[in-house]
Amino acid sequence: MPTVEINGQKSQAFVEETLLAVGRREKSHIGYACGGNGLCQTCDVVVHEGGELLSEPNEVEKAWNPQKKLDDGHRLACQARVMKEGTVTLTTRPEKTKMLYEEAFGMAGEDGKKHTNMAAIGELMAFIGIETVEHTVRMPFVFMNAFQRISAGELTEQANQDIQEAWKERMPEIQELMSKSTFGVSDSLTPLLGSLTATVQNLFGSLTGMFGGGNPQTAEASSEGTAYTVQDLPIELGKKA
Repeated sequence: MPTVEINGQKSQAFVEETLLAVGRREKSHIGYACGGNGLCQTCDVVVHEGGELLSEPNEVEKAWNPQKKLDDGHRLACQARVMKEGTVTLTTRPEKTKMLYEEAFGMAGEDGKKHTNMAAIGELMAFIGIETVEHTVRMPFVFMNAFQRISAGELTEQANQDIQEAWKERMPEIQELMSKSTFGVSDSLTPLLGSLTATVQNLFGSLTGMFGGGNPQTAEASSEGTAYTVQDLPIELGKKA
């Protein structure tokens, strides 16, 4: 069986299985806000070794990543499939962000206390800034690709269920990261996640509404302290004829 090493953790994979499926099964530190439908890019990974063992980038990946990023090893884990025997080694975006954050704010000095690393903070800010700009620039291509897939019946009501399940599955982990200060984040910042969640949900709703998805409703996410209540995402995608 093929082997996939995600963030240093080796796992067995099946031929034609997506990298995201492997990561979710092994509970790896990997993103999937849209449930693996190629709508969010949170499952972006960098493949260090074994890229030749994967499927060729499809149109969904090309919409999100320009050729240079693909050449540098960036793949969408929800789209890239393991096609041959061998070992694929990769790092996920959440893990990369975590490593940069811990280097910036979690360095232990000679006194045993954690200190900030200004050089690492600059690297972290640059990484976040570049990712944000590149993400924004690619949005027109992503919208067009989503429109084509909805029109072709490739994105159906099943995608809606995938998104709901993904948020329910990921929310406890996100809550844990925020409330338990895994990255040194204070509990006082936790309520911000509620607003972020609602914003992303509304983005999905706008997307499907623009491209013939019926009457998407607005979902809400609320927070009180460190406890979250995230409602289902009532997003209706175009049904297959």
